[in-house]
Amino acid sequence: MEETQTFYQFALVVDPSSLLALSFFGLILIGISGITHTVLRTSQGSLADVARFVVISMYGMVLAIGAYLPLLLARWIHQTEVVFQVCTFLLLIAFIVAARWSDANPQIKKALDRMRRESQYPKILSLLLVIAGVIVAVLNVASWPIQANQSFYELLLLFGAVRALLHFVNLVIFRIVDNAILENPINAGWEAVIYDVPDDPGKVLKLFNFYGKSEAENEVRMTKTASEAGLPCPVVYGDVVEMNDRLGFYMEKIRGQAFANQGIYGFGSDARQLSEEFARFHVKLHEKEGVEMPLRFKDVARSSIRNSTVLSVDERMKVLDLLDSLPDGDRVYHGDFHPGNVMRRDDTGELVIVDWVRAMTGHPLADVARASAILSTAWLEFFPGIRRFVRRAIRSFSQRYEEAYFENSEFEPADIEPWRVVVAGMRIGEIQAKNKATKFHLKEIRRYFATHEKKATS
Repeated sequence: MEETQTFYQFALVVDPSSLLALSFFGLILIGISGITHTVLRTSQGSLADVARFVVISMYGMVLAIGAYLPLLLARWIHQTEVVFQVCTFLLLIAFIVAARWSDANPQIKKALDRMRRESQYPKILSLLLVIAGVIVAVLNVASWPIQANQSFYELLLLFGAVRALLHFVNLVIFRIVDNAILENPINAGWEAVIYDVPDDPGKVLKLFNFYGKSEAENEVRMTKTASEAGLPCPVVYGDVVEMNDRLGFYMEKIRGQAFANQGIYGFGSDARQLSEEFARFHVKLHEKEGVEMPLRFKDVARSSIRNSTVLSVDERMKVLDLLDSLPDGDRVYHGDFHPGNVMRRDDTGELVIVDWVRAMTGHPLADVARASAILSTAWLEFFPGIRRFVRRAIRSFSQRYEEAYFENSEFEPADIEPWRVVVAGMRIGEIQAKNKATKFHLKEIRRYFATHEKKATS
């Protein structure tokens, strides 16, 4: 009773302790992870980097909460061993939930696998840490005959701290090694990093973060087809190359600025003019005849919708029936038309489209619906505190873009509604996970069919 009372008194004071120090260390990891992730994402960060920071943040959060939780509970419970047994159990549950969440996200899972393959520290060290952590956790939960479980609990948290620190060091080392071979990164996205080619100032090297050979060859084929047809896109040089265990290809360097960085999300007259220019450029792209891409939109959309695990069987059938009722179309479908993929040349002011990996032959309204869907969910990527403001700005641009598109094309605003549903079903099938974006699209699909069923019965 004396030991328990001593620990209880210790928990009531705010003096430094090993548990509070571990908690503080966890919070520091979260802070470093968030800041560095933001810096890399806006410069040269790849999806593998994002995965590393997800892991570091996960460990940091578990450490911060897990280290402070027993102190918090000890204010109310005098049974020290029970407190640490319960906290150990909760800690293990947190790890399991985090692991299941990361496995449910296909992109993060791919990046995590790549992160494990390319770890710069010995894999046996990571394995030993996992084994030791499991042993300590089992001993703690099983009430090993010790006087108090605090030392075992601290040991378990220490293993977590070391593992998180190794991930962070691995990230830094990997980036140093990576950049020693691939210098001069100039841009990055979720799927690829763009590098300057020192020997040829007119070229850049695009290296994919996690694409396989078939996916990389597909983008090369699509971009070449678009370029040979005279569409506004970069020229591709050669075929797929492999460098530093990553696939990519060489293409023309577009000297200019992305459309997204030209003040398009404002609310003044300049922003409106840019929105209209963006829309007219899309209309002009769809006016080009005789461009036959290797893939057709309806075939790819049909496959994606059929493979969706989020949509119910009935919902899949409804979306597929709607798709079959729509015209095939014989124009260019870019599939990723958004302000980040449209660039303005510095010398001529001409607009150019990049990232042709999803290009197909299809209907113009399918491409417009896809562009609107991308804009409609882009705000979900931002932090909750600023989402409302970002959503308002993006929605304003999206509305202006659609209005200008219909003013300059042969279509009416009502014509796009069924295409929105088809594209929403297609995107749900592509993501194959129930996240914020798929929930958004799912609501859109259900709202459309509920409205039409209500009209049919009235």
